[in-house]
Amino acid sequence: MAYSQHTELAETLRSQIAGWGSLPADVTVSRAYQFESYIGGLSAAAPACIVCLPFAASNTQRETRGGYDSTDQVCHVVYLRKLDDYTDLTEADAADLEAETLRSFLQSLNRVAGAARSFSRVSTVMVTPVAAEILRQHEVFVSVMQCTYRTFAEGS
Repeated sequence: MAYSQHTELAETLRSQIAGWGSLPADVTVSRAYQFESYIGGLSAAAPACIVCLPFAASNTQRETRGGYDSTDQVCHVVYLRKLDDYTDLTEADAADLEAETLRSFLQSLNRVAGAARSFSRVSTVMVTPVAAEILRQHEVFVSVMQCTYRTFAEGS
């Protein structure tokens, strides 16, 4: 299937995360265009998920170097975990540690190959360590990581 560059990046990261050897057994991995619907779907049977969101309004940078055009693509990786009690620091700290471990894994993906192109990592940053409002309202730990990758295509 042919994807836009930002959607292909999200699908490629979804595939990489799903195959990650340290992925907790109770975590599912998906690609979507929003994550809010996943919040209500978390339960004791499926307490956590990672959602890869293509970010179409990315800060696209185009430049030509050595006959190649490069374009920066952004994907948000959202980690969600249902907590029994959001005021229980032990439970929240464990979720935070899982989010940090995911961020470290994403930082290790320096170059990934998609279906039609390859991507080189520019940066991986945690933009929302914990979404406090969602934590209070839904007892769901949410952490958002922004992954920026560069694609290269032959220029004119």
